[in-house]
Amino acid sequence: MNHKSLFFAIISAALLTTACDKNKGGEVPEPIPVMDIDVQVNVLTDFTAGVTLIPESADNEYFACILPEEEYYADSAAAAARILEMSAAPEYSEFRFTGNADVIFTDLEAAADYVICTAVYGDETRLSSIAPIMTEEAMERFEISNTAHILDWGQEFEKTNAAFTFRLGSATLNPGENWDYFSDGELINIWAVRKLESLDQVPEDISIFCGIYKSSTGDDDTPGAIVTEGHSNYYTYSPDGETEGGMYLTSAEIQMNESSNGYEVTARFSVDGKEYSCYYKGEITMYGGTGYYGIYGYEPSLKEDITDLDYPLMKYAYYCGEVNGMSKYSLACVNNPDGSSFGGYNKHCIKMEFYVPTQADPYSGIPAGEYPVSAEEDVNTTIAGDYRWYNATSIDLLGSYYYLLDEETFEQTQGFFTSGKITVERNGDEHIFIIDAETWDGYKITGTSAQESLVITDEPEW
Repeated sequence: MNHKSLFFAIISAALLTTACDKNKGGEVPEPIPVMDIDVQVNVLTDFTAGVTLIPESADNEYFACILPEEEYYADSAAAAARILEMSAAPEYSEFRFTGNADVIFTDLEAAADYVICTAVYGDETRLSSIAPIMTEEAMERFEISNTAHILDWGQEFEKTNAAFTFRLGSATLNPGENWDYFSDGELINIWAVRKLESLDQVPEDISIFCGIYKSSTGDDDTPGAIVTEGHSNYYTYSPDGETEGGMYLTSAEIQMNESSNGYEVTARFSVDGKEYSCYYKGEITMYGGTGYYGIYGYEPSLKEDITDLDYPLMKYAYYCGEVNGMSKYSLACVNNPDGSSFGGYNKHCIKMEFYVPTQADPYSGIPAGEYPVSAEEDVNTTIAGDYRWYNATSIDLLGSYYYLLDEETFEQTQGFFTSGKITVERNGDEHIFIIDAETWDGYKITGTSAQESLVITDEPEW
């Protein structure tokens, strides 16, 4: 009989004996079934164990703790009594759960055997599943004292994922022109992604980032740490703020839980063949990212109507090629240009994109007609405006929209077209574009761009 079976045999005998005493020699009742709880080990270091508990039932409350293996098996009855005693004690209340739960056990000994124990509450509290673990050999400890941040986050290209960076370490964050000026300590940056069901789930706090991240996942639909191509790194800063060294991570595992006092994080990572472990409990700051695009830092931002303007300069008119049996065109025009081919900064601009029927000569211009704004790939339409994240720091602007380019920051104020139409009138090579559209936020964009001769060229390589 193995240790686990022996343990449950002892516990069952104890429960049956108690039942007989209560019935004063009467018939022994059937044992109450014990709910099984699967223990999934996520991040195991030399002094922490990050696990996920998955119960058979989402309705029953249960308790979890960890005991040294030697103590657990030396006296099973005493171990059972201690587990049940802890489960009822107020100081262990944060280890009582319902449904799936992520738990981090701390203050463990390196290279030591432990048993994760669970107890289920009902009419009587009963012991449930166990899981043996062994902590890692002594690892290099990475201290997290001054810095625990999440930063630089946005949507990944063509995925509803939140891409972000865990920033943890002992370096001091100094005041200055740039919010990430550090000195006198170490920093670890672990770049990761978190799957979202939709962008409507983008939070105002960091709780959505709680979970498990491993660099070995390789699954686009699973949260994971990104350590390839230099995304995750390790830095050492001198007291005067100079970077003394920087190295890329070669692997990373991290678990973050929301706790009663902020957040709890355990992690292990490797740098240049050396294994590190770390643990942190407390507040974590989330930065939208000064100097970075992020979902907080970028939204369609036009907050007024822009109406009845002329746009005489056509900055470019590109034939973009064939898309699903249609010809695609992209044009941009400027109001009140400064005389240059660029048109200048701080000018009202319109970008227009069209799907038209395939033409024998794609450089002959845009056919006359009405082009309603549409988010679908339909012929004879104006392509609705949108934006797309390539990663946490860069975006691409798509479709048709109004924009104003700032001369100092090079940032654009956008008003993406979501409804309305653009009418094209033709007289030979002469084109007149009549804009009557509405943005995502309900602002009107109207105006006219008259071109005596519209020159269509190939879209350049960006």
